[in-house]
Amino acid sequence: MELGSPNQRNEKFQEKTVTLLPHIPYDIILYILSRTPVKSLLRFRCVSKSWCALISDPKFNLSIQQRKIVAMRKHDGSFPACLIDDEASVTELPEPEPLTDLKPLMDSIPVMDGRLRCVVTIRGSCNGLLLLNVWEDLFLWNPLTGCNRKVISHQRLSRRYPYKTVSGLCYDSSTDDYKAVLAVADLWDRTSLDKVVMAGSFKNRVWTEIPFPKNMGIVQSGTTVNERLHWLVTEYNDYGRSYLIFYFDPPMNELVKVSMPRQEGTGRGKYNLKVLGLGVLHGCLSMVTREGSGVEILAMTKYGDEASWTRWFRIPTVERLDYVRDLVPLCGTKNGVLLLQQGNYDVVLEYKSGRKVPSEFMFPYRTLGIGAVVLEESLVSPPRYEWEEEEYTEILLSGATLKWKRGDSQFNLIDS
Repeated sequence: MELGSPNQRNEKFQEKTVTLLPHIPYDIILYILSRTPVKSLLRFRCVSKSWCALISDPKFNLSIQQRKIVAMRKHDGSFPACLIDDEASVTELPEPEPLTDLKPLMDSIPVMDGRLRCVVTIRGSCNGLLLLNVWEDLFLWNPLTGCNRKVISHQRLSRRYPYKTVSGLCYDSSTDDYKAVLAVADLWDRTSLDKVVMAGSFKNRVWTEIPFPKNMGIVQSGTTVNERLHWLVTEYNDYGRSYLIFYFDPPMNELVKVSMPRQEGTGRGKYNLKVLGLGVLHGCLSMVTREGSGVEILAMTKYGDEASWTRWFRIPTVERLDYVRDLVPLCGTKNGVLLLQQGNYDVVLEYKSGRKVPSEFMFPYRTLGIGAVVLEESLVSPPRYEWEEEEYTEILLSGATLKWKRGDSQFNLIDS
């Protein structure tokens, strides 16, 4: 039986709520539901068919006043994820269930203390979904609902190849398509200028090579704002190095430069802004920049407007700052604590206004290194794209088209 269009479902829901809750206007009910904790909404779907239809509607899911949490990677041999909520409490995530698609692979992997060896990497986050990488395969997983689904593969994601990969996840609402974006370089050369950038469409299972300036050095994964994935890139020029932000435009499959904060001066003085990391704070694209022995947090308060870059606050001192390669703003907690990821030391820092120095965020269990990605709670389910054949297509800048198919546990070129 068809539920009808979203408008029809909402009309049915409105009619039902008039009877169930006659003294509360429909708009007020919708407002309350959109700000209700997601875990409660999971239970509310059982109230009636009309409530279930509304709460399950993707447009309603994306309009929820979502509470930001942080998904972590633990490098101690267990499944690599736990959550820090906006009250700074930590809960460990269970392994994705059901693991139907993963079982054949997981059965062949050695275990440690009865648990799965750490073979899963978190490659990105968007709309409450995590992008998981298991060998050559990518999966979308909603850790709140437990739904997971294989979406696409690429042979360069395998640990058999010596590549360093920077990645991210974004959503193209114009085509209802999720896309993974990868920047791939030689694993043993961090400053290599020879990078390949690819965008993978989950709906079509096609990887498209994206033009990328050749004078760009280190690429750091960033964050998704306004359906656009942002990366921090180091540019080498006559004055040494400077920092740029690029975003990936999903409908156009291209990288576009973002306006940086205006700098005073000319020559070398114009390139003295050292950016350590990108994030999203209060819905705004944000960056951490070095300022003396400390750092400043800047935010683009009006997206796309260069003049709207605003200095929000300063952290006076950061220990070992000369050795810090990246410092990423993650999110704030209800008690005013800012959480940041210090990547090359694999730790999470917490900072409260008024303190001089941030301290390490302490987990309730031993950890051997932490990587973080910001997640927003959502009821969105991974889309049901067809996955009948273990194959994918590559479209290169040269115009060549390559078709790959899995065989003998790895992907082989079958057509070019």
